[in-house]
Order: sequence, then structure tokens, then C-alpha cells
Amino acid sequence: MEIEVKRTDEINILEIKGRIDSFTVPMVEKEMETVISMGEFKLIADLADVSYISSAGLRAFISALKEVRKHNGDLKLVAMQPSVSTVFKVAGFLKFFNIYDTIDDAVKSF
Repeated sequence: MEIEVKRTDEINILEIKGRIDSFTVPMVEKEMETVISMGEFKLIADLADVSYISSAGLRAFISALKEVRKHNGDLKLVAMQPSVSTVFKVAGFLKFFNIYDTIDDAVKSF
């Protein structure tokens, strides 16, 4: 699991690589919490290189989404692999998130 945070125009892009499961989700939560604690409420999660997400990963994204929306921000998801998209769909979470094909599309939507 690797996470790199890039900042552009008041938007933080989390590039996540690997599996998001019960062992790696603390890393994802920590990165999102760090950004949010700095008063940054516009987040994009680039999931192009995420091959798997567990229910723990879903909970982490929902928690971050609720927190940023309290501050009129948003957490947008980008480039989900079909297997990851299926997990969000089966859990009924697609309706909560704004999902984009590219980072540029997500950035423009803010």
C-alpha cells in the first residue's frame, strides 16, 4: 500500500496504490485525517491503482466524506477499477459519492 498526497488549487489528491483492507485502512484514514485536520476539505481519492477495497475501506471513505461535507467540502472518487466499483455498488455507496473518470474532471467539478 502506498499513498501520496498532492495539493493543487486548494484540492488535495490522494493517490492510493494497492489493496485497501483491514491491515492497510489505518494508513488511508491517517492521510485523510491529516489533510482534514489542516482545514482542507476538498479531497480527491485517485483509485486507479487500487485493486481491492474491504468494508473497512468503505467505512473510512464514508467517515471522511461526512467530515468534509460538514465544512462544505467534498471527497470525490476517481478512476475506480471495476472490482472496486462493484464493492461500492453492492454496498449501496455509489449514491453518496461523486465519481469521475479523471482527476481533471474531478478538479473541475469543485
